[in-house]
Amino acid sequence: MRSSSEIKILRWLGQFPPALESVWDVTREISLPGMAEALGVVRSSLNIPLKSLQEDEFVMMRTAHVIGGGSRKRSVFHLTITGRNLLQQLIDDGLAQSPLKKIQKTQKSGQIIGPAPPLKPLFGRDDLLTIITEGISNSASLVISGLPGIGKTSLARKALDELALKGFDIHWASSGEFTDIGDLLTQWEISVDGVEVSDLDAVISLLGNKKRVLFIDDIHMINPRHIDAIEKVSCALANSDAKILLAGREPMPFGHEFTKIKIPSLPIVDATHLLGDEIEQQQKEEIAKRLGGHPLALLLYDEEAGLPEQGADVQQYVEEVVLAHLDDELRDDLDQLVILPIPVMATSAPNSESIGLFDEYALLRWTKNDQKMEVQHLVRNVRRSLLDEKTLTDLHKKAILHWQQGANSDEEKVVLLYHRVAAEDENLKFHFEREVEALLPTQSAAISVVLQEALNIHQDDVDLHYMAAHVAIQRGEPEYAEKHLQHLMDDSRGAEITLAISLHQGRISEAEQLIRDGLELAEPEQKTRLAIAAASRCLDDRIDTVSNPNITKQINQLLKHITMPKQPEKRTAVLISMSIIKHSVALLDSNFKDANEIRKTLSEIGGVDNGILLALEIKAQLIEMKRSLKNLEKVIELAADAIEKQPSRLHSDALRMSIVESLVELDMTHAQNIFNDISPPQKGHIIAAQKRLNARWWTMKSILNPSMTIVALREAISLNKSTGCHHAAKQLTARLHKLL
Repeated sequence: MRSSSEIKILRWLGQFPPALESVWDVTREISLPGMAEALGVVRSSLNIPLKSLQEDEFVMMRTAHVIGGGSRKRSVFHLTITGRNLLQQLIDDGLAQSPLKKIQKTQKSGQIIGPAPPLKPLFGRDDLLTIITEGISNSASLVISGLPGIGKTSLARKALDELALKGFDIHWASSGEFTDIGDLLTQWEISVDGVEVSDLDAVISLLGNKKRVLFIDDIHMINPRHIDAIEKVSCALANSDAKILLAGREPMPFGHEFTKIKIPSLPIVDATHLLGDEIEQQQKEEIAKRLGGHPLALLLYDEEAGLPEQGADVQQYVEEVVLAHLDDELRDDLDQLVILPIPVMATSAPNSESIGLFDEYALLRWTKNDQKMEVQHLVRNVRRSLLDEKTLTDLHKKAILHWQQGANSDEEKVVLLYHRVAAEDENLKFHFEREVEALLPTQSAAISVVLQEALNIHQDDVDLHYMAAHVAIQRGEPEYAEKHLQHLMDDSRGAEITLAISLHQGRISEAEQLIRDGLELAEPEQKTRLAIAAASRCLDDRIDTVSNPNITKQINQLLKHITMPKQPEKRTAVLISMSIIKHSVALLDSNFKDANEIRKTLSEIGGVDNGILLALEIKAQLIEMKRSLKNLEKVIELAADAIEKQPSRLHSDALRMSIVESLVELDMTHAQNIFNDISPPQKGHIIAAQKRLNARWWTMKSILNPSMTIVALREAISLNKSTGCHHAAKQLTARLHKLL
């Protein structure tokens, strides 16, 4: 007769195919730490049953590379043929159930969306589970609070699984140092045909009246830079048909108005389950008492390391027992992980050869699918408290040396910047100036935090304030940009930020005055950039192709302020930009003769991309086609050729959009087919021209997908406002109000 622990191991390993035995790269799930986590027991409790199963040749052990688990080979386990036969016999005799993962795949009427961790065994929390599930079912929004390692995430995961069985859709999100509201929405997967929405009203519309729970784990980790926006959205969503569930430790950054559920330590009788089945019950109870029924402390227990003194708290236990048995070298390796701001790939981490050992000691926690790791928060907090300022600075300097060589992804490059700030790198501004623009499309939330950390140290640095304001503008956060303006009063860049804020907030008269001032006072090159940008925005600040004398007049006035540069390359670039704008104005006025002359002049200029000329030609033909209703097929054929010859994806998508806007009233099928080829809006788009194209995409989505009209219009309105196109936003708002 096999023990209950042995049967659990057989069932767990039984889900993995025999072919895995010869694979070099294997999942962490078949390592000792992976099995212990899945079974919800301390690692040491599996040693005896595993040894017994190996001696009887039911389980084999080998070394392999664990995916994401560091650079060293690790011990992994497989069922032998004999072991599989034994498992099947136990199942046939009614002594065991099918492999564990299959049991967990219970049919749900709701779904769990986002990076939720796997379900784990949960002990002693039945009353709390009832409180949470009934609270959510009765339309309450809740906050789960408790100490690090007390089991907040595991409790939430089980409660949300039960709510899914009751028909709730669960949207899971985990927080970190760099998390912003955009990241939460991404994790929640709130989207239209796979395209994320960000406007709050659009999000609420998209959620509808279906039963939903939006969960945010570790809210205490969210940086103050992003708290206000997250709190605003969370409270608004809690007042919709969706319910909010938060988990974190005190002090809570928000959620004070929600019902709070505090998680205590486990009752001793329940805590003993975490110690497995191989220790006598009396001994387990003594261990559980000494560790205060704290789940993570119990899972950190190692019989070789011993127990804390009677009356010691959890922090003492971690400091004096868990960490005490690490030698100096391992402690130094751990400290490199302790100072990380976010989870990272184990293979990229400093001293990755130690990762496997730390995992064996239960010192690490892993993101979904074991992709990234970080030090357990309880262990991290204890260890950080023991490090003085000089030691921390030295650690950050050491981290810089590592990440300078190994920062390959954008995320890791931000980690490097974070360490530079913490180490007070003397060349900090140089590194920001070199990296910020390149990192903004993918890492704007993180860059915002790191810049704020730098400003906490260098409070009066004008360059840092400008960069922080610029980043805030690109992120659509004018209120944050305003906070930096007082430091830019004597800096020429202050006018740029002020203009951007005015445009974003819809203060059109103020913005126009700022533009006039800039055109009068700025240097010639700045005037030219300002005039071209303002004219381009005027062209996009509409949702139709109807002629507007005011727009024409405004654009022509702006173009008068352009001074041609002396440098040939800059001169050509300015001439092309001017010509494209003038061509658009001519088409708006149905002045095809002038438009033709502009194209002819452009064709005679060296360095003009042929694709741009073709695009202008197609735009002219599209307008003529709408007037005459002739040659539709020919225009579409020519347009396809022009699209292929565009100099960039942005250019080709912009041309596709112009074609769709012209065709939508004439041939819906053709319009839909071409629209499907346009790159949908993506998180991180920061170029103004791209943002305005995204607004047009959502506008067209509202026409082509009637079921999503309201959501799409709200997203289009929001994007237009964020790029200063308030006339277009006003027109779309009027269209929206007719539908509400």
